[in-house]
Amino acid sequence: MDNNDSHTPCVACPYCGASPLRFLRDGTRGVVSRTVEHGIVSKTPGSVLRWKCPACRRSFTQYPDSRVPGQRFSRECIYKLSERYLKDHTMTYRRTVCEDGIPIAYPETDQGNSGDGDEDYADTPILAHTTIYRWITALGAKQLPSDPCTTDAEPKQPSEKAESMDLPTRKYRSAARKDVLLQCRAALPPRRRKE
Repeated sequence: MDNNDSHTPCVACPYCGASPLRFLRDGTRGVVSRTVEHGIVSKTPGSVLRWKCPACRRSFTQYPDSRVPGQRFSRECIYKLSERYLKDHTMTYRRTVCEDGIPIAYPETDQGNSGDGDEDYADTPILAHTTIYRWITALGAKQLPSDPCTTDAEPKQPSEKAESMDLPTRKYRSAARKDVLLQCRAALPPRRRKE
């Protein structure tokens, strides 16, 4: 099959809005997705498809469902850590980026690591607590970009149930922040129950 005849599930070009019968494949681009596994940030290499609109001749990227455009961490990781903060009333941003009391760390590099077990962990890069704050703010304000190839339904508003669920006053200092937290809670997908 010729690469130029590949079809995309896109309905319309994100730039010009044209709805051609097919988009032209414009190659792939390598990406690295980050997730948190067992308290360590792991990197997963992958690629995303690039498409060209035959009407305006502009290229755009088609991201898989697991990726958020412009974000390094996977959608599942963003949702999981945001939900962890919102569900537990005693959770703080700093505690959210810890698993079993140990900060979520990036993998160690070979630079300066002697391997004798007595390393000083003060220099180990960890996931910043402000990252969770930014994710929640972006989810609540609907600023996390979506894939241009997907058609988003009407933005979710906080349901009466979400609004009735109280947020501890220590999680916000203003009504605007409370609204962002409620919007973020409404934007998170429902978790599947483990059976």
